[in-house]
Amino acid sequence: MHRGWRLQGAAVLALLGLQSSCAQCGRDPLATSPPSCGNVGQPCCPGGSAAQCNGGLRCVGDASPVCRLCGEAGQDCCPGRSCGPDLRCGVDLFGSRCVACGARDQPCCPSARCRGRAVCVEGGFPVPTCVACGEAGQRCCPGDPCEPGHFCASPTDFGLSPQTHTNSCVLCGRIGQFCCRGAACEAGSACGSDGRCAADTRTCGRRGQPCCPTGRCDRDFTCAPGPADGGLRCLPCGGPWQPCCEGDACIAPGRCAFQDGSLVCAPCGARGMACCNDRTCLAGVCLGVSEGARCRPTPDDGGVDGSDGGPEGRDATTPPMDASADAEGAPG
Repeated sequence: MHRGWRLQGAAVLALLGLQSSCAQCGRDPLATSPPSCGNVGQPCCPGGSAAQCNGGLRCVGDASPVCRLCGEAGQDCCPGRSCGPDLRCGVDLFGSRCVACGARDQPCCPSARCRGRAVCVEGGFPVPTCVACGEAGQRCCPGDPCEPGHFCASPTDFGLSPQTHTNSCVLCGRIGQFCCRGAACEAGSACGSDGRCAADTRTCGRRGQPCCPTGRCDRDFTCAPGPADGGLRCLPCGGPWQPCCEGDACIAPGRCAFQDGSLVCAPCGARGMACCNDRTCLAGVCLGVSEGARCRPTPDDGGVDGSDGGPEGRDATTPPMDASADAEGAPG
C-alpha cells in the first residue's frame, strides 16, 4: 500500500514539474496551438476570393502568398488599391505600395487632389503630378487662380489654341500688361477695351476732375457740386459727411441724409444718433418714426423712457467745420 502511494506521489510531482516548466516558457499546456495562417508573416488562410488575412493585413504574393501590413507610407496597398490619408497607391519595382501625394512635385492624390498652391497636371511621369501654380508663368490654381498682382490669362488672350495650351498667371496692372481682377490698373492708367492697362489721358471721371458727360465717375467717387466753384466734380463718397455714393450708398455705419440741401453720409447708430438704414442701431434700440427715429438705451442700459444716454441727436449728427474740405478731395 505504501508503494502505491509513492507511485501516485511521483506522478503528481512530475505533472507539477511539467506545469512549472510550461509556465516559465509562457505557454499553457492545455491551451490550443496558435493559428498557422492569417497573421503578419504567416501564409494567407484558404478562402478563395474572400478575405484571407486578419483585419488590416493584405494577402501578398502569387506562388506562396503571405499576410502583410498595408495602407501606410511604404507599405503595400490595401485591397482595392486604397491607402491612408494623403497617400496614394503607386507602382514601383517591388509592386504596388502607398506613397505620399498631394504636395508640389508629388503624385496627385485620388480625385486629382493637391494641397496648397498646387494643381494636378495630367501626363506627369509616371503618374499625374502636382505642380506649383499661381505665380507668373505658372498655371492658374483652382478657385483662387493667381497671387495678387497677377492675372489668369487664357490661351486665346495670346492668340493660342486652348487645345494645346492652358490658362497661366501673368503680371498685371502696369501699363501694357493685362488689367488685374476687377479691371484694376496702377495709378495714372486705366483698363482699355482690349483688357490691357494704358495711360489714362482722360480729362473727366477721376478724383477732382469734372464729371464725364454721362455724369459718371470712377468707382468710390460720385458726381457732386464742388465747393470751390459749384461745378459738378468727381468727389470721394460714402465716408462720414462725404456725398452719398451712387444709389444713396454709404460706408457702414452711415446713412444718406440731407444736410444743407445736399445728400451726405451722416454717422448713425450710436446712442442718441439717428437710426441707420432699416432702423438698426449699434447700441440700444431704434425709437420714433421716420426721420425723427433715434437710437435710445434699453431699460437694461439704464434708460427708462428713452430720453437719457448718449449725446443728443442734433449734436451727434452735426458735421465738423472742415467737413466740406474733406468731401472736396484734391485732384489725384
